[in-house]
Amino acid sequence: EVCLTAPEAAPGAAEARAMLPATWKELNPETAPSFLMKRVLPHVSPYDYDRIGLIMKCVGNPHAEPFMQGLKILRDYRRVASPTEIEQRSINAARTKLTQEWPCHIVDAEIARMVKQAEQHLPWHLLAMVDDPWPVLEAEMQGHEPPRPLLFLCQPLGLNSDDFCVRFLKQPRTEDGPCPSLILPKIRDRHKAFEVALYLEEAAPLGPRKVALARSRLEIAQRLLNSNRESCSSDWIVEQRQQLTSLESRTELASAGMSVFDDMLLRGEARSTITCIYYFLPLLLTWNAGPIGRQPLQMPSEESTLGDAARAAQRLGVQGVHQLVDSICGRHGLSPKQQRHRLIEQWLLGTTAMPPQAPPVLVEAEAARLVRLSSSHFQLDEVKFRGQLEDVAPKVGFAIGQLFHLVPAQHACLERLICLARPRHQRNEADLPKDLREDVNTRCVMLLRRIFTNKTGGPYDMKCRAFYVLFRIASSEDIKEAYRNNIDELCDIWKFYAYMDSFQKLGVPQDFNRFVRCSKDGLVRSLWRSHQVDPNMVQLIAALCLDFGVHDSRIWASILSCLQRLQKLDFLRDVLVAVHMDLVLSLPHDPSLVAIMGELFSAPLGVLENWHQRRQEETSRMVAWLPILPRLLRQSPFVASINVPSLACRLLAAACELPAGLSQEARTQLMLTMFPQKNDADLWCGDLQEARKPQLTRDLGGFSTASSDEQRDTATNVELFMQRLAVLALEVALCCPNRTQVHDLVQKEIAEQRPQLIIILIPYCGMGPRIILFEGILQHQLVVQAKALLNKDIFEEFVNYSVATGNIEQLLEAALLHNQLLDARWLLLQYAQHHQLASIEQLVASPKLPAGCSSHEEPETTRLLVALVRLQTSAATMDAYAMLSAHLCGPAGA
Repeated sequence: EVCLTAPEAAPGAAEARAMLPATWKELNPETAPSFLMKRVLPHVSPYDYDRIGLIMKCVGNPHAEPFMQGLKILRDYRRVASPTEIEQRSINAARTKLTQEWPCHIVDAEIARMVKQAEQHLPWHLLAMVDDPWPVLEAEMQGHEPPRPLLFLCQPLGLNSDDFCVRFLKQPRTEDGPCPSLILPKIRDRHKAFEVALYLEEAAPLGPRKVALARSRLEIAQRLLNSNRESCSSDWIVEQRQQLTSLESRTELASAGMSVFDDMLLRGEARSTITCIYYFLPLLLTWNAGPIGRQPLQMPSEESTLGDAARAAQRLGVQGVHQLVDSICGRHGLSPKQQRHRLIEQWLLGTTAMPPQAPPVLVEAEAARLVRLSSSHFQLDEVKFRGQLEDVAPKVGFAIGQLFHLVPAQHACLERLICLARPRHQRNEADLPKDLREDVNTRCVMLLRRIFTNKTGGPYDMKCRAFYVLFRIASSEDIKEAYRNNIDELCDIWKFYAYMDSFQKLGVPQDFNRFVRCSKDGLVRSLWRSHQVDPNMVQLIAALCLDFGVHDSRIWASILSCLQRLQKLDFLRDVLVAVHMDLVLSLPHDPSLVAIMGELFSAPLGVLENWHQRRQEETSRMVAWLPILPRLLRQSPFVASINVPSLACRLLAAACELPAGLSQEARTQLMLTMFPQKNDADLWCGDLQEARKPQLTRDLGGFSTASSDEQRDTATNVELFMQRLAVLALEVALCCPNRTQVHDLVQKEIAEQRPQLIIILIPYCGMGPRIILFEGILQHQLVVQAKALLNKDIFEEFVNYSVATGNIEQLLEAALLHNQLLDARWLLLQYAQHHQLASIEQLVASPKLPAGCSSHEEPETTRLLVALVRLQTSAATMDAYAMLSAHLCGPAGA
């Protein structure tokens, strides 16, 4: 015992161990093995494999043989993990015991030797002399594969190698850890392999690793079925395959950034998931999602949000979403074409209900969007034809734009249909089978079949929706190819269907064939006699008159008056625009129509003035008519009977009085009501020359949202509003057919009474009014402001006018005050050249005014001399004038 447990550096220890085999033979063979295993071995260092091997050799019975094999394996193995806390305590206990028996230097040497061995060898006692060796072995289970030496150690230690592989796989790993699909086949017990695969799959985050584990689990399940068909059924295998399919689809959704739909796929509802994706696609494509600095799978534990899904949908686009749906359908045994056509046919029938079990975050966002659309006062007022509809809008009629899209939910349904019906394949992908092809021709044929199903008795609202989608997703050439007929005929059919739909909804059913053939003038009169008090019917009658060219001026006067009385202001505005685009020139002149036109043109001004005087909290929608007044007046044949100068004067008065008398909130509300577009310069100065639009936008700045307005100070907002109303007033004034009245208005109302508007309005005037405003600049001494605010071309035009009329005194004074001698010199030379003055240098050097002359009565030379004498003697310009004289008359001047 002493010789086996003595420190290596103890005197005679090595010699004693060398003699141990000979001594061992003299001991009792029955009691010696037990003595060595129970009395000696526990006190030997667990890292000293030589002494442990010597003991096992001395024991020499079959019980020691497995331990000898294990020692042989451990001698060649270098440990990976550092010594554990238990091992540290064991080393400290050994130090304490040795200190009681040996000198310190021998103890220190022995402990140092033990520590060095502990860094390389595994502790034998914790492997072979305990009931649970797994803590030591699990600490070594690092890397991408199970350590082969330790795997071979299982048999000597009496461990199951399958358990070793299972424990290895269950160790916490990072994403770049071992590939389970390479290790699971090494587990001979397939039930254990299946259980550990399921455990790892449930613990893994959604991603490729989880999918690989599911595939391995399916392979193991298949082997289990093949080996033991009594305990496993084919239905169980089918269930495993369905779980793998669902997991693959969920992973693809996550990689695409659409994990918001993960819960639906988790429940195995592939059809519902596809429906949900297309249902919320317009919401995601239009959602204002901010930038993101990570990929969707960089943080797999984070729940997908609405912003993530919106960014993903906008990155993928409709085609990318089509591809994603195709992939999901392929895994779940569904036909993508059939699924899309199923949804198209379902949603063509009308407003669709929210899909059951839809993601709550999307449900809330969609509800909020519909509320926002309902509350927005400009969102659905003007239905703009977009895409291919722009080409056919004049052909399909006024009713399509005004009587079809009435409810935000219907508008949202159309958006879903348009996204869903976008062609999946390009026209040149001819190698696709017919049952899979979804090119533009296939879509057109499908929609046309829905349109012409039950031609005279079907749901007309469905047909109209199909028409709208058809013209949004296909060009006129594509539609003509699919229809194989004239597209104008198709547009006429759409128009008739739209009216049949409206008649049905309003409870005035019509026979389709009779409606097509009847006289529309007679139909309008008949409807008008019976339905003058029904606002919806009045709107329908107005649309009929526009689309079918009813030229009865009295009917038109009654309709316009009724719409005004019913307060259908936005619709009435659109009717006025449509009438003046085409029909108005063919309407007979009738006093009642002229009177209502004049009343309607002046009504917005009356509303504006009354609102200012009464300080009402809400603005009437009629003030939104103001920007279109100039275009209506220019196209109206009744303009001669309307007091256009009076309208312009009222607008000018509002421009100068209204902004300053309003609060910031009221001014913002009024501006957004009148000019709702984001870039509204094109809307309300659309009738000005193209060259003038950029200056208006540049000089006046943007006025798109309330938040941007709040960032400006009050003075700036007042100025902006005044400028906009002033330009609008000038546009109205220029619509007057009497040029004399226009000039008088510009002279009295602007040049004389409102000089603050002169420089603002000059860029938007023709030559006659512009000359009047040039005189206003001179009269009110606005030369400095004109040079600072007018563009180069207009200011040069003003200078030429001043030179031609001999009124350069203010220009010359401004140049001298700002020490702009070159400009002053150029001005004098231009004056001399235009008026043929021989010696301008002499006049500048020695200006002498003849006795008794006046600058307003004498020739140009005398007028110039009056100006030069004043500038030479003025204290403000005296020095600059002397420098100008020297510059003009000296060598530089020569």
